[in-house]
Amino acid sequence: MPVSDASAAPSFSGSAAASEGGWLTPEQMAQRLNVSRRCLGNWARDRIIPMIKIGRVCRFDLPQVMAALKQHEQGTAKR
Repeated sequence: MPVSDASAAPSFSGSAAASEGGWLTPEQMAQRLNVSRRCLGNWARDRIIPMIKIGRVCRFDLPQVMAALKQHEQGTAKR
């Protein structure tokens, strides 16, 4: 029976990571920003906000997204 070390692999699920500013699902990020998932997807597609995609799983880092939105709001977003 293989023994798995849960602390060795990063966890993308659960609200604990989200409350600590960790990786958020598209649903969680859209809710935090008070926008639709479609709007969030458009921003990610247009590279307004950063997103990480591993396989078919997309995640957003709240501090990075907030910084990108602030920078975009100021009109100096890097593209």
